[in-house]
Amino acid sequence: MGTKVDEMYILSASIIFFALLPVLFLPFIGSGNAFCPLSPHSFQHTEYITSAVSVNNNLLRSCTTLQPPPSEDSIANGSFENSTDNWSFVAVAGAPMGSWDPAGYDNSGCAKIRNRMCRGWGRSKDDDDDEDDDDKGGEGYWEQTIFTTIEAGSTVKLSYAWKKNFVLVPPYQQDIYITLVKPDATIADIDSQLGAPPAYNTWYVVSGKNVSDFFNQTGTYKIRLRYDYKAWSPSALALAWFDEVKLLVTPPRSVEVSISPDNQSAWSGENLEYTVTVCNIGDLDDNYTLIATDTLSWTLDITPSILQISAGDCDNAKLTVTVGTGCDTITVTADGNYADNSNSCTAVQKTGPRVDVSITPKWQENIPGGGLEYTVVIKNMGTVEDNYDLTVSDNEDWALMLSDNSLVDLQPGENGNVSLIVTVARNALSCTEDNITVTVTSQTDNTVSDFDTCIAHAAIVRWVYVWILPTYQSGPPGATLIYMVTVTNAGNVSDTYTIENSDDAGWSLDLDEVSLTIPAGENGTTTLSVVIPKNATPSTADNVTVTVTSSENTAVSDNASCVAHLIIQALPGQPTLYLPAHGSKTNDNTPTFEWACGKNATNHRLLVDKDPDFSSPEVNHLFGVPDDTYTITTPLVDGNYSWKVIAINKNGVNESDIWTFIIDTIPPSAPTLLSPENNDNITDNTPTFRWTEPETPEKYTLVIDNDADFGSPIRIISDITDNTYTLLVELAVDNYYWRVRAIDEAGNAGDWAENFKLTILRGKVPRLPSKPQLYSPDNGSKVGTPTPTLRWENGLYAENHRVLVDIDNNPDDDPLYDLTVERDNKWTTPSLNDNTTYWWKVIAQNENGENHSVTWHFTVETGVPPAQPSARWPFVVGAAAAVTAGITAALYRKRGKNLRRTVLRRCSSG
Repeated sequence: MGTKVDEMYILSASIIFFALLPVLFLPFIGSGNAFCPLSPHSFQHTEYITSAVSVNNNLLRSCTTLQPPPSEDSIANGSFENSTDNWSFVAVAGAPMGSWDPAGYDNSGCAKIRNRMCRGWGRSKDDDDDEDDDDKGGEGYWEQTIFTTIEAGSTVKLSYAWKKNFVLVPPYQQDIYITLVKPDATIADIDSQLGAPPAYNTWYVVSGKNVSDFFNQTGTYKIRLRYDYKAWSPSALALAWFDEVKLLVTPPRSVEVSISPDNQSAWSGENLEYTVTVCNIGDLDDNYTLIATDTLSWTLDITPSILQISAGDCDNAKLTVTVGTGCDTITVTADGNYADNSNSCTAVQKTGPRVDVSITPKWQENIPGGGLEYTVVIKNMGTVEDNYDLTVSDNEDWALMLSDNSLVDLQPGENGNVSLIVTVARNALSCTEDNITVTVTSQTDNTVSDFDTCIAHAAIVRWVYVWILPTYQSGPPGATLIYMVTVTNAGNVSDTYTIENSDDAGWSLDLDEVSLTIPAGENGTTTLSVVIPKNATPSTADNVTVTVTSSENTAVSDNASCVAHLIIQALPGQPTLYLPAHGSKTNDNTPTFEWACGKNATNHRLLVDKDPDFSSPEVNHLFGVPDDTYTITTPLVDGNYSWKVIAINKNGVNESDIWTFIIDTIPPSAPTLLSPENNDNITDNTPTFRWTEPETPEKYTLVIDNDADFGSPIRIISDITDNTYTLLVELAVDNYYWRVRAIDEAGNAGDWAENFKLTILRGKVPRLPSKPQLYSPDNGSKVGTPTPTLRWENGLYAENHRVLVDIDNNPDDDPLYDLTVERDNKWTTPSLNDNTTYWWKVIAQNENGENHSVTWHFTVETGVPPAQPSARWPFVVGAAAAVTAGITAALYRKRGKNLRRTVLRRCSSG
């Protein structure tokens, strides 16, 4: 893990080499804390002059007239601190003598050039040790130790200005170097200017050269400003300058971590998400491992946990905190190869009341009039005990009921359940969806609530039938046979059907329509054309199939077949039998026979016989064309019969298939009722009825009524195919009678079984009645009779209904009429006042409570006012016989604040 450090700046002064003078180097270096760099450092700016011979006045004069160097900080602007370290001079070959005088003047009195001192002298040396003196040269350097450690991997950029010149004779070698001594004492030239310059006595600039590869060790470095010179003449004078030699050192930097937002709150168990931003603010690419810790040991997750970030770039991770109890401080650390950094955020648990509600299942369906039950789960998600109010609403105004409208003393984390009962409206259209909302509100804080929704769906039925007429046709080669295809939508919603055909012989087939959209309960037709090939094999019978499939549900499908027959001779076609159906039973002993005539037939003969060989037919009748139906006039006795039709023309005959039917006029015996037993008292309001199975039953009819005379049955269930049946719709608490009779396959209905009495007691789950629905008179309408009949739809589970009528818009308060109606859903008023508006409502009642309808009003406008009774109640004693039979009525008459009640019940005859 690295440590954050800042950039370091090294700046040297101006230096002159004069006749083999070692180059002077004045660096600077600095460091500081993370993100807060110190001022960079600067070293003194000085020029040195040395000579291969003793310093003379000419030399000094040339010093004073030298071209000045570039202005201060022309290479890199900035404020630098000067170094006070001295330089040491090392002569390697032909070494001149030299010194550094910080006072700023040399021993000859040569003033500084822009604060740069001219100073130095030396003598040349014969390099090659031969006897002549034709090769003169020298080498040396000034050296200084950089006063701070440079870290390996730092970015180092070199900038400086330089200039060369000569006196008398140009040297043939005139090289200068900036040389580095590394911590392990190895030496490397990091830059050089070799040979003669492009122009003497002219400044040149090296700016921002990257020399980072040379600083590959951590430790203390030395800088040398070095020269190497060779000349032909011992009197040659060589000069070189360095000015503003700078090293910009950027150590490997660190990482910066920030978290947003820095504070959030949520309920216990919920998740909070934070964005963690990691920025690599160094000059090296790095990989960072993200570590999340906290003070309360909550569940923490950070994704991704490793980020690869290029130098100078940023990247994000997601911190997820699962809230527990209290207030947690979370710290995220980015741990890189070179550096690390951390930052923190807080997560706070919310407290107080809170609730969650859910409904299962989310979607159910039933046929119109059917009931659906949902479970509503209420959970106290808060931190305090709470009580809750429950309300339910929908968008279709179907009958809704909650088993409880409130829950009390629900502890934090505890669940409470209620049941939601939905009754699909009897007049609901297929596919109608009722969106139901249950809202739960805290009694501690009514601004705290939650809701959930479910859907009740009015079920749809899809079904289809198809048939083809005629089922058989024949023709010669090349003939086109036309068939009529009829498709019946037997469902309760409009549907679109695709129509396809196929055959066995591979003949040419064509449908006039390949798709039909048919309303519920209606038919659609298309024509099928079959072309008999001219080269078809004689007597080939091609079986053609038409398949019809619902586009909405491909599982709903039906098919029918017909035959296209190639005949060479013009024999009549085969008749097709229709009725009586093959294998059928009937109690009609003068049945009607129907068939399709054979093609090319001139006559048809109908034969009916009790023997399948038709040796002594009961019916033998010849018909002309186009007769295709016949009803016999002499009744047939009970028994098994066979029948056929023979098509006739001059070329021969063609018989239909032989069909059979049975005439049976004897009804089955009455079944014996088994359970519930007579006078049973049960609590199951969807009981299962059982009875014995008489001989040869086909189906049964079960009737239930609350009167023993079965004058107005409340349930009639037909076409029961077993000797047991369980009610699908619940019975209300009441006394009932039930009976069953059998119907055989021929349609003969047997006698009713002896009536059984059954009492439904109150079940395990008490239910309020549902809301009655008012029908007529329409709300706000005008009626032309003073005795209108009020009609409504009874509430489900109601035992009776209370009718209120008044002349103001609140019939609940002291109504003009107040009566109770049993086993009916209408009431005809006594004579009402003309040009008067009446308000009315109906209340469904049972032993568990009551449910009110909406309030409607109507206005009586007959044009002739009725006779005014002496009191507002128009009935007199004895008038109770005028009340419709089947009504029990409690009639009230206003007398100040007192009410007189008259109870009218069903009157016995006489």
